[in-house]
Amino acid sequence: ASEDELPNLDLPQTPEEAVQTPEPPVPLPAEPPPAPTQTAQEEGIEPPAERALERSLVQQGGLLLPPWTFEIQPGFNYSYSGSNTLRITEVGGESVVVQTDANRDTLETSLGFRVGLPWAMQVDVLIPYIFDDEDIVSGGTVIRTGDAGLGDIQLSLSKQLLTQQERLPSLLATVAWKTASGDSGGDLGLGTGAHSIQLAGTAVIARDPMVYVGTVSITESFEGEQGGRDYDPGDSLGLRVAAILAVSPDTSFTFGLDTDFVEDAEVEGERVAGSDAVIAVFELGVGLILSRSALLTATAGIGVTEEAPDFQFGMAVPIRF
Repeated sequence: ASEDELPNLDLPQTPEEAVQTPEPPVPLPAEPPPAPTQTAQEEGIEPPAERALERSLVQQGGLLLPPWTFEIQPGFNYSYSGSNTLRITEVGGESVVVQTDANRDTLETSLGFRVGLPWAMQVDVLIPYIFDDEDIVSGGTVIRTGDAGLGDIQLSLSKQLLTQQERLPSLLATVAWKTASGDSGGDLGLGTGAHSIQLAGTAVIARDPMVYVGTVSITESFEGEQGGRDYDPGDSLGLRVAAILAVSPDTSFTFGLDTDFVEDAEVEGERVAGSDAVIAVFELGVGLILSRSALLTATAGIGVTEEAPDFQFGMAVPIRF
């Protein structure tokens, strides 16, 4: 048979061919190292101390500073009060009824200090300096008076009693002492002329993105002196409700109603009839984070009772250290 016709036979392999060295395994590519974890700031999440809502809540008295954290707060508050009344006066020997317009502008500048303490406590000090002007127009006669000077310095101590739980709000208690440091002998009276002690309780409920704050306070005024006479400005009951809305990490809005029920004053031990008052102001405010340490707050208020200022506007810049 020719070579083309040879059968296809499986011939045995030589020992060299039968034993083959296995190929080494192909190494798998190394896994890339895990990416570094981003910090809260890199992820766009602001630490609580830098959020406008928490900073504004401190201003509302619903949150205390961490221990040994310090804030200094320069600010001002302007208020305007106007009234139109009729009164009887003597003109040329005859009694006539004339219209009397009274307009009062008050600018209160202030410097506040607060420091957080251990045991969930905080101390506040407020030092006001007041500029007061009043114009009275009656029967074509204009009487202008003005005064400026130190107001009543206030010191307070706050304590966190309870942190919000599932059904219970946060609770805080505050005791404040308002001194009689302001001049009370002038025509306008930059101070009350009497010391007072205030006890207040505050409840706070957080419901993202809102925080609700309610405060009840009782103020006990002691007898002092005003215009050279014994004077007691009267005790008062205060109610305040507010809601703070977190618009963004660096912006918050505040809506509030502040009401004080003041008893009749006493002069030389005699109650002055008609001197009691209900002072209620509706407020709108905004808080803006300026930097890691500074917050800007601006608040406008409209009086909703006869005894309240017609309009008020204030700004403050709490700076944290």
